[in-house]
Order: sequence, then C-alpha cells, then structure tokens
Amino acid sequence: TIVVLLILAGVSINLVLSNNGIISKAKEAREKYSQAQENDASYLNELAEWIYQEVSGQGGNNTPTTGNAGTITAADYGKVVTNYQTGNVWEILYADNNNVYLITRNNPGSQTLSDKITGYNGTSDFDGGEAFKAKFPAVQAGWLNKTYTPSASGAGTVNYTSSYENMKATEYLLDSSVWNTNYKTDKADWAIGTPTLELFVAAYNKKFTDKAVTIETPTGWGYNNNLLKEKDRLPANDNVTTGTAQSNLFNHGYNYWLACPHSDYGHYVCFVHYRSACVYGYASNGNLGVRPVVCLSSGITLTPSSDRSTFTIN
Repeated sequence: TIVVLLILAGVSINLVLSNNGIISKAKEAREKYSQAQENDASYLNELAEWIYQEVSGQGGNNTPTTGNAGTITAADYGKVVTNYQTGNVWEILYADNNNVYLITRNNPGSQTLSDKITGYNGTSDFDGGEAFKAKFPAVQAGWLNKTYTPSASGAGTVNYTSSYENMKATEYLLDSSVWNTNYKTDKADWAIGTPTLELFVAAYNKKFTDKAVTIETPTGWGYNNNLLKEKDRLPANDNVTTGTAQSNLFNHGYNYWLACPHSDYGHYVCFVHYRSACVYGYASNGNLGVRPVVCLSSGITLTPSSDRSTFTIN
C-alpha cells in the first residue's frame, strides 16, 4: 500500500510541475486574464474618447471636413474660415471633389486694371509651357474657358496671347505670381485676384440649382453679357454675388471684377454687379473691387463650429 501511494504521489507531483500541469495552466490563465484586462481598458479608453468628442461638439455633424470629402455643401458657402490668414476675412466660395476655394469677404483694394497691365508681360507666358503651368494654375484647373482666342472675327485656336486690354487684364487677375505673395499661405496651392466666370457660375449653380445657368462659348472679344440678367436672380447681398469688396462704380460699392474678358469691347472685363445680382461688362480703366481667391490644398481639413457658422483649418 505504501509503495502504491508513493508511486501515485510521484505521478501527481509530476503532473503539477510539468508544462501541462496545474501550475503551468494557472500561470497561462493569469497571463490571458491580464491581457484581457489591458484590451478592455484600451477599448474603454477609445470609447470614452469617442463619447467626449461627440459631447464636446468635435464629432457627429462637426466631423473634420477635408477638401475632397464632399461634406462641404452649398449651405456652407459664405461661411467664414477663421484662421486662414490675418488681415483679411475669408469665406468659403466653392468646393469640388478635390479642393475648397476661399474668397475674401473684405476689401483688399479697388483695381483699375488698365493701369496694372501697363508693361505687364503675362501674355508672353500664357502659351501652355512650364511658365504657364506655374503662373496660371487656375487655368490648368479648368477655371477659364480654353476655347477662346480673342480676335476680330471670333475665330482662333487655343492661344491666349493677345493685344486686347480685356484679355491682358484677365491674365493679370489670373497670374498667381502676382497674387501669391499677399494671399497664398502654406495651406493653399495658389491664389488669384478674383474668381473667373466659370468659378463664379459653379458656385452659383450649386447654391441655386433651380436657377442654374450655362456659360455660352465666348465669341469676338469675350463672353456674352446676358448671363444672370433676369431680375432678382439672387437674394440681395447674397455672398456669391457681393461679399463686401468695395468699388466706386456708380457709387454703389460691392461690385467686383471677374477674371474673364467681356464681349462688348476689347477693353471690357466681366464684373459682378451687387445690386442687380448680374454679370456685366465694364471698361478696364474703371475702378472695381477685387476679391482674391485661394485654392486650399487637397489635404487640408476644416472643422465646423457646433452651428456650422464658422470653420477652422486644422
């Protein structure tokens, strides 16, 4: 009996001490329990952070918005972006699949374009080469109709070199080497002096889908003057139309140039008339406001305030 008990005791001790024994299993169980505790703690921390973001207004409808996320809507057009640049008030003009475009709300100064283009050499770079790509990124992005060559008959090829003042003025307003210095930051890809007709109409059509317009192919000296001429097309002082860029035309203020030649005369440039919410043409030797536009880099994120009245660049 004693011998049998000793044999059984030896077997039991061996089972306890072996890799598959009770002590080993207990140690393994303790380690798994410890890991489970760590996993639970990590999950709870993540859950707590998510709840905090939702409650504090950083999530839900206030999720950071990227330029190509499609979450900037027409309802956000005109909303101020608070921290793009000091010294100017910037608002959202338009958003496409890749970028968000900001426009100045305040007045950076009236521009008499005929003075600005005296001695201006932009036309020599408007030929599609590397200098063209560097100086005119807005045209590369499709924000100017590429079918227009100014000529007396309206015929021509894709060639922007022109002696007409309205085309020179358009090139000046589109020349990023002129505007980047004062308006481009490290958050933007480029700056131009004011919207083109294409960019203006894109913002208009997205915001007012029931009143959408089509830009006619320019002829003669430029774009026709019948766009948006119907009465009361836009609400008074709508941000797409006016902003607060000052000018002295007719002493009404708030009129601003568009970077597009006008069809009436070879020195007429398109402009937005705030009171009648229309696009007209005006001589390049007149004073109108400018509203510089910047194209935010595609990786930039915007976070709206809780009521989406303002946006902040992260």
